[in-house]
Amino acid sequence: MATLAEAPTQGEGLRVVSLLPSATEMLALLGCNVVGRSHECDYPPAVRDSAPALTGAFNRFESSAQMHDAVTASLQAGKGLYYLNTDVLRQVRPDVIVTQSLCSVCAVDYSIVQEAIAALDSPPRLLDTNPMSLQAVIADLKRLGAELGRAAAGEAAAAALTARVDAAVATAQRLAAEAPGGAAKKRVVFLEWTVPLFPGGHWTPQMIEMAGGLCPINPPKPGGGAAPSREADPSEVVAADPDLIIIAPCGLDLPTTRREMAALAEQAWWRELRAVKAGHVALVDGNQHFNRPGPRLVEALEWLVGLLAGRPDLMPADFPWEWM
Repeated sequence: MATLAEAPTQGEGLRVVSLLPSATEMLALLGCNVVGRSHECDYPPAVRDSAPALTGAFNRFESSAQMHDAVTASLQAGKGLYYLNTDVLRQVRPDVIVTQSLCSVCAVDYSIVQEAIAALDSPPRLLDTNPMSLQAVIADLKRLGAELGRAAAGEAAAAALTARVDAAVATAQRLAAEAPGGAAKKRVVFLEWTVPLFPGGHWTPQMIEMAGGLCPINPPKPGGGAAPSREADPSEVVAADPDLIIIAPCGLDLPTTRREMAALAEQAWWRELRAVKAGHVALVDGNQHFNRPGPRLVEALEWLVGLLAGRPDLMPADFPWEWM
């Protein structure tokens, strides 16, 4: 089976627009004909380079604090964070648009998409994806395949991802059983924003525990995902007393994440954390991993297993991360 980066995207079939990076990755894996995308859909390169962008952001990122303030002000004023280019939408003539209604911060607002397609002569079908757990992400892949005439591809891709998830969990359990003296599980704090602090939600705490760790802030519900990410006071991180901290800011690449760590390093509470003193702070490209509920979450799970076990040999090659 083709890898995600190699998957064909311009074959025969329905003309599909994706307004969500995670959906774009799913559609590429299914071999769908993606004719339009969001401005944030940068992977795989084949889709990024061949399909025009239909959306854009009103706010430009300067720093974590500045972007948080800008987003908060926009939402309080009832303004959207993104715009949709309806002229380009008409030009690409989609049969289907894939988007989400879960988070107005993550993608163009669902109501804007509804209004835009209502004005078209031949309104496309709208598919909504809102997974809350890793299992739901894989189920969405099968559902999209069935909805878009790629059912066999969806079943095959979902089976392959499920097999990798099962293997990763089995490896984590085996390593825990082999640990001398039954070593305690590592307490992990995962931050998907730094100023202010936003601990990970939905599928991320679940993945941490599947990989053999504990997630003391916003823990997962039994058998599923956790509550959405929310703003947290530094006292919560201090009280969690983490063995390991993972920083993967939503939408930021690794160099930007590295730069944004300066604001945290200035905080006395941060410098006194046990994990910080021990050098156990991992930085991850959050634009590519963890924050997109798509196929590469499985790669992130495999990386977590290696990180928590102290086994770099188990981590996927070229996974974008580094120690702080």
